[in-house]
Amino acid sequence: MPSFNLKIQTNRGIEQINKMPAFDQAHAMSIAAKRGKVVSVERNHMPDLERGLTLEERYAFLRKLAVLIASGVGVADGLRLIALHYSGRIRTCAKRLIQLVEQGIPLTDAMELNRKDFPAATVALIRAGTKAGSSADALVEAAKFEEELARSQKGS
Repeated sequence: MPSFNLKIQTNRGIEQINKMPAFDQAHAMSIAAKRGKVVSVERNHMPDLERGLTLEERYAFLRKLAVLIASGVGVADGLRLIALHYSGRIRTCAKRLIQLVEQGIPLTDAMELNRKDFPAATVALIRAGTKAGSSADALVEAAKFEEELARSQKGS
């Protein structure tokens, strides 16, 4: 997934956003425009060498977010709580999603933009479950899917 570095004029002055994931430059600009006037945008050409979430980390992340949402906590607040109470890749993942969700991007779209942490099958499962019922239930089902996947990989 490409990422972009942007400068945005806001009420507080010029803000720099680095490594914003987006499908293309126009998508990055439309996301950033929700925060203010886009002054500049450039594609980030530096390769992202960070590893994504492991199966076990993704399972923990999805379960925790499901519990928070089921208890009435909003998505952005739930992600903030995860970022506050976890460290490492889980915290990094939560912070990436917060940045996108706060721009008005739905959680499943934000996850899709973050393919390193959320494979396409997991995102599709969450998207379908969310459309059919509740986000919390969809996240629980995706976590179960990740758990089964982890078991099958350890068993082979």
